[in-house]
Amino acid sequence: MGPVHFAMTLALLNAARFEVLNQTKLTLISRQFVKQGDVPGMDGLKPHERWFGEWIKPGEDVPNLKLGIPVGKAFLQSEKLEMALSVLKNDNYLLSYNTSSRTACIVLHKSAGANDIIKAILHSIKLDHDIRQLDSNDALSTEELKSLLQSSHSWTKEKFPKFVAELDAKDWESDAVFWGDTGSRVEWDRGTEDLEGDATAAKPKSE
Repeated sequence: MGPVHFAMTLALLNAARFEVLNQTKLTLISRQFVKQGDVPGMDGLKPHERWFGEWIKPGEDVPNLKLGIPVGKAFLQSEKLEMALSVLKNDNYLLSYNTSSRTACIVLHKSAGANDIIKAILHSIKLDHDIRQLDSNDALSTEELKSLLQSSHSWTKEKFPKFVAELDAKDWESDAVFWGDTGSRVEWDRGTEDLEGDATAAKPKSE
């Protein structure tokens, strides 16, 4: 699709007021839900968007999200991967977070669907919010980061049904989504809930 055709398509979607989710919108929606506990409609996002809602305006207080990237790029240290697996091995995504660059990297399981991506982004925004609330320039230890990953994961599991219900109530079309996704998928052994905290049962394998 050429740039002119692409721009026209976005303009038509915008004019038709289809409330289609993309990574930009879901990031902004998740931020409001984390901070205020509710989901905005389309008009509530417009002041924070640019280019027909495809980009977030400069200066917005959100992390940099990288979705569906390879394991090797998301986790540069094996202990960080083991930490993510110990918390998230029964989900369809893994999450890493770089505090210095304020970047959240999301690795997707080969069976991940739209709801898993929505959940992963909500979790990423919650984790970023909790880290920012610490208001500290000191680097987080692995144990501190693991504790924050666990608590933000518990919050996400508890709040996710409400989040999805509010998306539906506000007529967001989660079945027609434009994701900023590199297309990388991996597979890892699930283990069992009894092995929570034991990463040895979960080994990621790239497809």
